[in-house]
Amino acid sequence: KRAADRSFPNNSNLTLRNSRLLTIDDSATYRAYLSEELRLDDFEVQEASGGAEALERLQNETFDCVLVDLIMPDMDGIEVCRRISELRRARQIPMMVLMLTSRENKDDMTRGLEAGADDFVGKSSDIEVLKARLRTLLRRKFFQEENQRILAEIQAKELETVEALAAQRVAETR
Repeated sequence: KRAADRSFPNNSNLTLRNSRLLTIDDSATYRAYLSEELRLDDFEVQEASGGAEALERLQNETFDCVLVDLIMPDMDGIEVCRRISELRRARQIPMMVLMLTSRENKDDMTRGLEAGADDFVGKSSDIEVLKARLRTLLRRKFFQEENQRILAEIQAKELETVEALAAQRVAETR
């Protein structure tokens, strides 16, 4: 059993199932380190060196979670989060955003969360803390997807019932 699946209940539909991640960081060294660590837990990791590159990829690819560095030269993580939030709303994409930063202060955290990040983790944190927070976000995402699927099934069943009752009334009327 994969390390990333250990904390899940025994439900085959609810696993981290090779979650697709996109890491956005202008530091090639940190990006490589982070990607390597996440791949050890069987995550499928793609990398982008900046916000513009990442946003372009998000137009054509789907990811379960995007890890965004707060401080980047061309487009900061706050702006990237805002644009990802707009994309999520416009296309109803169930994607989580985890903000990463070396500047761990309350103001940056507040700005990141207000811009649409789902969580905020300092780069100086133990990598296991980052992985745990990531798994928590992914669990939440998969629970939300499962709830949406169940709701759609319930609505379909309700519609079938209403249509069957209407057909029965028409038949009785005849």
